[in-house]
Amino acid sequence: MGEGSPEQPDRLRAIERALESEVFQMLARDVAPRAEISAIERVHPLDYIERRCHTNPELRREVRKSQLGLMLRSRLATSETLRL
Repeated sequence: MGEGSPEQPDRLRAIERALESEVFQMLARDVAPRAEISAIERVHPLDYIERRCHTNPELRREVRKSQLGLMLRSRLATSETLRL
């Protein structure tokens, strides 16, 4: 949840509190499946993914193993900005 993202911790906490109310108890709730890197690539610009890799070690590991990781490494071959 970076700067400019509508998904801020306080907003998500407010949504969770609202969903705990009696009105929503009949809804089925489930955990969303983890997105594949290829799906993330389709909906986010490369620069966004690169920035997220700096703050999310798990994402960095997944990207490192993917084709996207190869692309980022070649793009940044002369830069120390991102270490995958």
